[in-house]
Amino acid sequence: MIITPKEKTNEEVKIAGRYVCPTCQAQTTTSKVEIGWVSCPMIGGENICVGCCIDFQVVANSESFENHPDFAEFLEVANKYRKLPSKLRIICLNHQIELCENFLKDKGPKYISNKKVEEFLTYLLNLRLEIMSD
Repeated sequence: MIITPKEKTNEEVKIAGRYVCPTCQAQTTTSKVEIGWVSCPMIGGENICVGCCIDFQVVANSESFENHPDFAEFLEVANKYRKLPSKLRIICLNHQIELCENFLKDKGPKYISNKKVEEFLTYLLNLRLEIMSD
């Protein structure tokens, strides 16, 4: 399961002209297609494209974190922002936990069952506990 923050539009992100996703360097606010942007606490709240958000969540949620096929991208961001990958992982997990708790509190969209979000939240909490006890 993936749960992302509220998306922002190209116009909301494009404050002073063209904005490029700081993590993938591929997506921009000048795209004719609305790709969606979200604030990412792993990099101090900067906006990243939704694609990167999803990619980072999948890696952070993996039980084989350092062996995940996309771990190299996660490591690149860690190096760019001078943070340990393990620290970024915890930040990402904490953010997802917060999103799940807010979803359940606010009774999110009907097409996602609360039971699925509760199960995902339990998974995230257990994963974080396991990581922090290592």
